[in-house]
Amino acid sequence: MKPLLLEIQAFGPYVEKQTIDFEELGKDGLFLIKGKTGSGKTTIFDAMTFALYGGSSGDEEVSKGGVGRNNLAEWRCRQVDSNTDTVVSFTFEEGGKKYNFTRKLVQKRVNLSEELSAKLLLPDGGSQELFENPRKDDLNKKAQEIIGLTKEQFRQVVLLPQGQFEKFIVAESGDKETILKKLFKADQWEKYTKILYGNAEERYRTIQGKKIRVDNSLAEVEIRTELIGEDKIAAVNTVSDLREYIEALRSGKKALDEEFEKFHSDEKKKQLDEDKKLSESFIMLHKLEEKKKELKEREQTYKEKRCARESATDVEPFRIGINEHEAAEKELAERISGLDELKKQLPVSKETAEKKKQAYEDFKKDSPVQKNTTRIGELQAKRPAYEKADELRMNADTLREERNKAKTAAEKASENYKKALKEAGEKKAFFDAEDEKAREYRDRYFSGIYGEIASNLEEGKPCPVCGNTHHPDLAQKADDSISKEEMEKQDQASENARKAWADADKQRQSAEENAKKRNEEFIEADKAYSQANTTFENNKNTLLEDIKDLDALNKSIEKLEAANRKYEEDCRKYEDAAKKAQSSFEGLQTKIEAAENEMKKAEKDLLDKKTALEAKMKEKGYSTIDEIKSKMMDPQTLATLTQEIASYDQQCKDIDKSLEERVELLKGKVEPDASKFAERQDDIDKKEKTYQEKRFKFSEVINGLETKEKGLASLEKEYLDTIQQAEDDLSFAKKLRGDTGMGLQRYVLAIMFDQVIGEANRMLSKVHGGRYQLFRTDDKGSGNKKGLELKVYDRRSPDDKTGRSVRMLSGGEKFLVSLSLSIGMSTIAQKAGMRIDSLFIDEGFGTLDETSINDAMEILECVRKNSGVIGIISHVKLLEENIATQIEVVKTDNGNYIKAV
Repeated sequence: MKPLLLEIQAFGPYVEKQTIDFEELGKDGLFLIKGKTGSGKTTIFDAMTFALYGGSSGDEEVSKGGVGRNNLAEWRCRQVDSNTDTVVSFTFEEGGKKYNFTRKLVQKRVNLSEELSAKLLLPDGGSQELFENPRKDDLNKKAQEIIGLTKEQFRQVVLLPQGQFEKFIVAESGDKETILKKLFKADQWEKYTKILYGNAEERYRTIQGKKIRVDNSLAEVEIRTELIGEDKIAAVNTVSDLREYIEALRSGKKALDEEFEKFHSDEKKKQLDEDKKLSESFIMLHKLEEKKKELKEREQTYKEKRCARESATDVEPFRIGINEHEAAEKELAERISGLDELKKQLPVSKETAEKKKQAYEDFKKDSPVQKNTTRIGELQAKRPAYEKADELRMNADTLREERNKAKTAAEKASENYKKALKEAGEKKAFFDAEDEKAREYRDRYFSGIYGEIASNLEEGKPCPVCGNTHHPDLAQKADDSISKEEMEKQDQASENARKAWADADKQRQSAEENAKKRNEEFIEADKAYSQANTTFENNKNTLLEDIKDLDALNKSIEKLEAANRKYEEDCRKYEDAAKKAQSSFEGLQTKIEAAENEMKKAEKDLLDKKTALEAKMKEKGYSTIDEIKSKMMDPQTLATLTQEIASYDQQCKDIDKSLEERVELLKGKVEPDASKFAERQDDIDKKEKTYQEKRFKFSEVINGLETKEKGLASLEKEYLDTIQQAEDDLSFAKKLRGDTGMGLQRYVLAIMFDQVIGEANRMLSKVHGGRYQLFRTDDKGSGNKKGLELKVYDRRSPDDKTGRSVRMLSGGEKFLVSLSLSIGMSTIAQKAGMRIDSLFIDEGFGTLDETSINDAMEILECVRKNSGVIGIISHVKLLEENIATQIEVVKTDNGNYIKAV
């Protein structure tokens, strides 16, 4: 992380906006921040940390009420007014990209409201917001994501707060691991070990799962004692037991087949089928005997049916005559009824025709056509006036609008003229005053010249103006005389005023001419409008009061014409109704005449039919029609009866023949007992069903177990062939993960930490004559973690081979070791791909003597040569004398400020 710019306002002791350009300060790689105690030097580091992580660089103090140093309101300067925003804005570079994090307190109505932003600064000068409406935690997490350090890690690696320099060197192995893992991006090793362990564990579980599947599958096997008995197989615990159980089932199935074969099921079924067929033949014989008995019982009935058929056949020739006689009777009755109905309608029809005719005559008397036609003519005569009305009104409206525009233009031109006249008058007055002043300046100037000449005249010498050698009355130099430059300056002012007046007067003349022109245009427009409006009003007076426009006139004419059309249409309807009623009456009279003729014809036809029928009946010996009709059958009934009698006769013949054949077929045979058939069949079916069910169970169990045996045998072999390797792989993965010691990640971190320590020792070789050297130990820290503990070797104690804990160093020694270690981490981290381009140190040098300070400066000089940027807060005079780039925090009663030194 490389700092670029810090801006603060109303933050801590700073009232006005302060800007710190780290790019400028870091050009030499080293800069000093100095100032009096309490002036706000550490606040600069607090502002950087607050912009990134929402908290200060120091410990997380909490004040009364629960408000702490993580609250921007707590940092707000108490000397600013309510309208001044509190701002802390930090711009930095990371991974080749520039970012800006800003936190503000802004006055919103009554209370202060926090506003946050995080931006990616683009190469073209623009920016891209990283959040739409960020919360405080959003910025904190984004800073950690970009920089790769938490706030606590930032304070241990980049920013060394006052009084906390030794925090990293005395940290436990677990805490060091967290920081080093971030610096050297060692997550990949933990990731690799997790992947390796996951794969090994998954493979072990998969293989172990095969054994479990075998055991679970064997546990599912049920010993079917109903198939093999209770004393052959007790349990199936192994694949071998499973094979033995399958063999026992096969033996049981074979014994079942042998037992069923002795039953002779097929022979018994064949004999039963033959007995059933014989029984069916005897049943058929019994049915034929029953049928013969039934036909015998119906013999008398069919004798009667034959007599009825013969009578119906005898009277059939009378059917046509009777039908014609009945039809003639019906026809005559209908003719009489129809004639009566028509005669009833005649009076009503006559009355209706007379009423319709009278209604038509009455409607014609009240015709409005003449009156409406006259009114239409009157309205048509007014059409020209109405047609001109709209045109005249529109013309008057247009001219009125033009008149109003002309009036507005004339009034505006008049106002402009008044303004131009006033301005020209003011410019004229100003010019007169300046001209008067110019004449006065000329008089004063020349008065001064004459006095000057007179003061230089000598008696007897000629005057340069008049040439006289005698000068009795010398001109006196005025006290208020002026220089030529003053006179010329006033002349120029007078000339400028004259030009301004001339320009203003030209504008007045132009405005005057324009006002006159616009007024004339208004007069013409007003005249044209008056004439047009008069013409419109005169035409308006010729219009009808109840008809306002041409559209209303047309509608009135259309309404009258429609009324005429309606009357004529209604008149035609009345006429048509009268004609229709008269036509209906006349038609009814014609129908009655025709009906009377038809009735006479029907009477004669009935008489002819009756005479012919009675003659034929007398010939055959029948006295009445009803006697004949009682013996008649309709053709369909007669045909059905004939067919029924023939069918009965045929059935009698067929039954006799079938009985004779069936008796001959069963001659010498005994009828079997059919009541025993079901019992015999049931015995066979039960035996077969029991056999088939048991045999199916044998096959089902054997097939299932054979399939299971094949699968389990394969799984068991796979398990035995691979389990040892899987156990070895899992054990190795656990070792890499650190379950039984130092894992791969900590091992890699230990190597990287050794490089950091080596770089730090290179720095420490310049301190105290190289007295101290750091080294890493495998001692366990808290949490039973080891491999990252630090000790120091003191060359003055050569017999101490184990070294001593860094916690035993003095304050100044811890500072120098922490400084060397921080620089070492920065150097190695950059080699590993993570850039730490800055280091900020808050005090710490006060614990060092002059020699130690010189040693520390030599360490910092090495960093400066490597292009690192180091910022130091210190009161130490020696640092102030040796660090060229400095800024000073100045403390005042009106708020502190920062200045370059």
